[in-house]
Amino acid sequence: MQAASTAPHSFLEKLGSGFASAFPILVIAGLLLSAVFIKPKVAPSEVIPIPIHPRDAFYSAHVSDTAGVWLAGRGNKLITAPALGQPWRIIEPSFSSNWQGVVALSSRIIVLAGNEGLIIRSEDGGATWSKVNTKDILTVFDSKFLRLKQAPNGDLWALAEFGNVLRSQDQGKNWQALRPKSDIGWNDIIFSQSRIVIVGEFGRILTSDNQGQTWSEKELPESSSLMSVVIKPNGLGVAVGLEGNLMITNDNGQEWSKVKPFTDAHLYSVTFDDDQFIAVGDKGWIAKSTDGRSWTRIPGKENDSSWRTEIQKTKEGLLLIGRNPALLNSSGLKLLTELTR
Repeated sequence: MQAASTAPHSFLEKLGSGFASAFPILVIAGLLLSAVFIKPKVAPSEVIPIPIHPRDAFYSAHVSDTAGVWLAGRGNKLITAPALGQPWRIIEPSFSSNWQGVVALSSRIIVLAGNEGLIIRSEDGGATWSKVNTKDILTVFDSKFLRLKQAPNGDLWALAEFGNVLRSQDQGKNWQALRPKSDIGWNDIIFSQSRIVIVGEFGRILTSDNQGQTWSEKELPESSSLMSVVIKPNGLGVAVGLEGNLMITNDNGQEWSKVKPFTDAHLYSVTFDDDQFIAVGDKGWIAKSTDGRSWTRIPGKENDSSWRTEIQKTKEGLLLIGRNPALLNSSGLKLLTELTR
């Protein structure tokens, strides 16, 4: 009788012992099945683009009271802000290029010129873009734009490789060539009174007194390439270039003479502000002069060897475009990343 009463307990004990030994195997099997059939969803972390990154290279800027501040550069980079010190907005053009020039004709009409003969326009502040046809003017061999500027009368002027000088009189929709192609790159253009002055490689200078109908060309001896030019209302002007190349004019760009360089660094841009010339270039160089002959270096940021290729006047001071764009005024030099946090 006792044996019969203990038999069920023996069976259950054996069953429990077997289940306990198999339990780890069942757990592992369940985990394996979960790994096969259950796909975990990982919520991607949001990456917030940085408007101005230390690796950015900006080549051009445009500043106006109505359109605000626009900066364009390498890798389809385009940013805008209502004014310096206010938050930047990143624009992503639907056509990608290294943008060499930007002009904001208004808060809505924006024109960009880049590599591969690419000119694009926006009529809604950068929301959508359209490509401008330049195939009838440029080829694949001479298609990189070097400068884009707006003349006082509203016309747009673009300089491209191989001597191309283009003009648009309808806000960048259509362009015409005003010079035959040649083996030279024109790097900068200014509009001084009724005269147009263009500077370029090998110390060459173009002038026109009739809006580009005819041109006068000069090649200055023993001159490296000229990158930028500016002329004050009194006719005193300066042209700067590679290897510290420095030229001066006293007659609104008619005649030029060479001045002893104040640096061997490449100089990329020059302007005048508060009755003095300001030049910027490679290796963090910033210098000023009242007469175009004697120059004084302006202290920059410590250990700053950034190159800068363009200067734009703003209400807050001079906007220096290039690597690590900065604002220069009576308080000194401040990077744009320090103005907007």
